[in-house]
Amino acid sequence: MQDTRTMLACAAALFTSAVAIVVLRRLAEPLGLLDRPSDRKQHQGSVPLVGGLAMFCGVFVGAWWYGDATQMSRMLLTTAAGLTIMGSLDDRHELSVRTRLIVQTLAVFVMIGSTDVYIRSLGTLNGVQLQLGPLGIPVTLIAVIGLLNAFNMMDGIDGLSGSMGLVGIGSIFAFHHGGVTLGVTVLIAMLGAAMIPYLAANLGLFGRKIFMGDAGSTVLGYLLG
Repeated sequence: MQDTRTMLACAAALFTSAVAIVVLRRLAEPLGLLDRPSDRKQHQGSVPLVGGLAMFCGVFVGAWWYGDATQMSRMLLTTAAGLTIMGSLDDRHELSVRTRLIVQTLAVFVMIGSTDVYIRSLGTLNGVQLQLGPLGIPVTLIAVIGLLNAFNMMDGIDGLSGSMGLVGIGSIFAFHHGGVTLGVTVLIAMLGAAMIPYLAANLGLFGRKIFMGDAGSTVLGYLLG
């Protein structure tokens, strides 16, 4: 029953993402969310930067439909929404690196402070458990910010960030053995579903090409982190 519920929530995320792409693609110019060619950007014509917004809309609607949210999933969605807003502002106004890092750091600290979830151990080496203790918090901060910015830097080739995101999601599910609740695993399943319409549009298979934008690549890396 829960598996069916999860599949329906993923279907809702996919459908919402596809509809959001169609709507936001038309609003990209009025919103100023266009990526124009430059010496550093070699694409042809102005391309809407709405893929990330559409993906987050899909995840949000899927999570709302599923219900049964945990404290961690609620905080994850809340902080991800903040990063989506920041990413959209960056897509429009090109925020400074300092501003982006401050917002990213706040998002990670809010997650750690509200859920007490962070990297506590690096596993076992030669029979010795590598416990981090208080160092786990800065290690978690560096790891998550590093990953989300890695996805941001990766978003320069069509399909690269999206396909790597799907690989990451598949890897997490391959090693996950917990029960099905609206936890992180269900959220990233919805994220994977919401990315499918984006990939189709990004590769030119679904109307006018779009890009993920910082709003998408940042949140993709954050949720995976």
